[in-house]
Amino acid sequence: MSIRSTDVAGRVAWVAGSLFLLTFGFILTKSGRDALYFQEGGIRDLPWAYVGVALVSMPTALMTLQVMTRFGTRRVRVSAPVLVAAYLGVVSIFASPGGGPLMTAFFTTVPVVFGIIFSVAWLLAAELSSGAPAAVVTKIYSRTGAMSILGGIAGGSAARGLSGTVGPHALLQIGAVSLVLAGVLMHSAHRRYPAPDARQTARLPRMNPLAAMREAIGGPYSRRLLMAGAAGAFVGVMVELQLFLAAASSAGGAEEKMAFFGGIYAMLNVGALVVQLFVLPGLQRSAGVRGTLRILPMVMLGGAVVLSSAASVFARSLLRVTEGGLKASVHRVSWEQAFVPVDPTSRAHTKVIVDGVGARLAEGAAAIALLLWFYWVVGNDEISAHSPILLNALLITAAAAWVWAVRSVGANLDGFAKGDSQVVRVPDS
Repeated sequence: MSIRSTDVAGRVAWVAGSLFLLTFGFILTKSGRDALYFQEGGIRDLPWAYVGVALVSMPTALMTLQVMTRFGTRRVRVSAPVLVAAYLGVVSIFASPGGGPLMTAFFTTVPVVFGIIFSVAWLLAAELSSGAPAAVVTKIYSRTGAMSILGGIAGGSAARGLSGTVGPHALLQIGAVSLVLAGVLMHSAHRRYPAPDARQTARLPRMNPLAAMREAIGGPYSRRLLMAGAAGAFVGVMVELQLFLAAASSAGGAEEKMAFFGGIYAMLNVGALVVQLFVLPGLQRSAGVRGTLRILPMVMLGGAVVLSSAASVFARSLLRVTEGGLKASVHRVSWEQAFVPVDPTSRAHTKVIVDGVGARLAEGAAAIALLLWFYWVVGNDEISAHSPILLNALLITAAAAWVWAVRSVGANLDGFAKGDSQVVRVPDS
């Protein structure tokens, strides 16, 4: 496919606009969810929420593979955000502060369904740039990535700004509207640009989902990706848990927690945007994909060591902002390019398994660690009365394992010359 230079801006606009709306809705949803959940002792149910994520991730990924095979990626891309929007609308009516079965189930489903939405949405950039020169592909991905991060900034800022006016339920409703608009925009993009691959729209014969999964991670390189993805997800959850513990231990109701989480999500996206625009180009030219892939794991290892001696609310918040900002800019850029060596016929399936199954199972393992900490260390006491020294030790160990895992992946990226890599960014789910 030959893409004219005058057509690049149009393709960027469709993809970037869709990702802006999806990320905006995602951050609003997370802010509303967190503001509701971390009240009235909901933190004690948090481990079960992450265990639930681990339990439903594999069936959800297998079902997604089956649906994509049966109905095509484009149909899934449009219908998924609309269905999730309807779900958010229902939850916004019945949601109540604190934990419990309903809210724990809601907490569980948010990262799972948004992970699927983002995975298939970002494939639109690949479709609209298929066969284009490297410069065109880079432009589409980089500008789309920047707009996606801006969506996160807008979502966090909106949550913080609305904290004194509306409640968390309204954030869920606004997020639902944003998802519907994103679905409409992507449907319009499909109509304007026919699919370059008939498999995007055609109904294909049914595929055994387990066979598809074995094929997706059958090679040694795919298994290295799976290990690195799982280690990174474990570290990410442990960092996030530290922030949640700090939020649950602090005073304040729904308004204060909306402002707190909205501010955190806005700051990490601001940091991500600054790094992507002003730091990332130089990093990729000097270090290449192999080098930039190691930055976040090494920073997290150092941050975990520092946190073990200064576990304040500020230190935990700073570590989360650093982790989220670097993941959304530097790390995701290199991580997405790490999938390029995978066979194109199985790349989408491999990505769903690595990001949708391996990462979620690792998050479940982190949740079990927190559950054991609650049971053996905290008991019936107040959380603030106990130091998370054991959780910090586990975080340091996991970060060290992550450093080793990305080195293993990087050894297979010799084909990526410094300065030749493309800017690809997928939002954190």
